Amino acid sequence: MKLSICGLDCESCNFYQVDCEGCKEVEGKPFWTETGCELFICCSEKNFNNCGDCDELPCKMFIELKDPNISEEEHLKETENRVNRLKGER
Repeated sequence: MKLSICGLDCESCNFYQVDCEGCKEVEGKPFWTETGCELFICCSEKNFNNCGDCDELPCKMFIELKDPNISEEEHLKETENRVNRLKGER
């Protein structure tokens, strides 16, 4: 499994290897943002490999990163899954 900075499974993403090679490879500037991913920037500034290195996981910024195409219930479940993936990486 290839994990993004925020714990998404890149290999299960429909955009992986089509519009995106992964956040590390695109240096935190995926196709869906012009300014760069705030979580990638945060991890870079703190010299973390990913959000799992942070004692504040899940922080407000992490929780608020939501796919607009999913329900709030799906978002909460996916947030929990991302946290679990990242904690498993420690």
